[in-house]
Parts: sequence; structure tokens; C-alpha cells
Amino acid sequence: MLPILVSRLPDPFWDYPLLGKKPFLTSVMRVIDPLCVQHAASLLGIDSCDVALKCSPAFCAGRLAAWEALQNYGLAGDATVIGRFPSGAPKWPEGFCGSISHNRHVAWAVVSGYPECISVGIDVEEASRFVSKFHLWKRIACVQEQVRLQDLPFIEAEVLCLLFSAKEAIYKCIFPVVGHFFGFHEACYVGRDTSNILCFHLSNRLKVSGAPVSIRVHFRFVQGHFFCIALHTSEF
Repeated sequence: MLPILVSRLPDPFWDYPLLGKKPFLTSVMRVIDPLCVQHAASLLGIDSCDVALKCSPAFCAGRLAAWEALQNYGLAGDATVIGRFPSGAPKWPEGFCGSISHNRHVAWAVVSGYPECISVGIDVEEASRFVSKFHLWKRIACVQEQVRLQDLPFIEAEVLCLLFSAKEAIYKCIFPVVGHFFGFHEACYVGRDTSNILCFHLSNRLKVSGAPVSIRVHFRFVQGHFFCIALHTSEF
């Protein structure tokens, strides 16, 4: 195998088994390295010129992380090929669902091969980016949500970042189920289940389209970054 040109990072959920099953979710995170374009081209069989022109290092690092996550299930060869829908969302191999997220520093992928997992969505955000973006409150949250969020042990910019990240994860999780766009206000924060789980109610429009009544978002705050996972499973 070629040398790894994108550094692997510790999984922020390594000690936090979701639903008590391992590996119900397989999570891989990597530092974004400029050389990941070449690595993706060589390892994943992508034409290097095409990748260099059309894909960012973050995109390539995300695909590498997803490829590694699939390998943890014993897949190899064509079985690990991740397609792409017209919307740009990843098209996972049959029997799997997953999600990819990245920012300036890290790329993260989560995959599940369990039939109980209908869909999963993830998001990673750097909290410092939200220090001067308080104008986003009205776009992201209603007044009632802002009041409920006051019990979270974070400063305002961090709370804003967490809510944004959680709702991005929800969108990635629910979009494959409903098949249409929906906005931030169609997922409403109603409280915490535990210190690291946020609970949301979904709008009637989403429920009519096949979405669950509610959804939980597992989160971690690590080195100034929020990592959020939204799960839609047949067990709830």
C-alpha cells in the first residue's frame, strides 16, 4: 500500500459507543494535507489531472477517510467505490450508509453497515469561526430555541456553532429519507437527553415525507471543534 500522506487523527467518539454496538458506526478522521490529492488519485484510482482541477484537498481527504471506514468492514476493490449523486452527496455501496464532513483542518467520515441504521449525518465545525457571526441566530434558530440553549455550558459563539453543526448533521441525515431541501427552522431544539446528546423535533412537512418525529444528535467538543452525529435508526 502507498504511504499515507494524510495524517490520521484520534476518533473523537472512540470512547463513546453509540447505541452500545461496536462498530455500529465506523469513524475515521484525517488532517487535510496538500498531498492528499495525489494520494487519492493513486489509491482510489482517480485520474490525477481531473482530481487536481475539480476536487479540493478537503474533498480528497474526506473520500480517503470514507474509503478507510469502509475497509474496516472488510470491503475491498469495487465494493469500496463511493459514487456521487447529482446533489453532490456521496453514493454509498449497497448495504451501507454514511456521511462525510470537512473544514479547513480536518476531514471526517462515518459509515454504518448495520441494517438498523437507516441514515447518518455528520458535521465538524471550528467554533472560532462563529465569534463574529451572531447575525446568524435568526437564520438558524427561533426565539424558543435560543432560550432553551442557555443551559449549555458554552459561550455564545460556541452555542451558535454547536446548533449550526447539529442542524447541518440533521440535514445530511434526513435529506436521503425525504429527498428534498429543508431549512434550519424545520428541526427545532427541545433539550438535552444527556450532556452530549441534543434532542430535536422535526417539522410536520418532514414527517409527511417519511422523516422521524424526532432525532438525537451526539456531539463532542474537542480542541475548539464541534463534532456532531445525527442518527436515524429503526430502533427509535
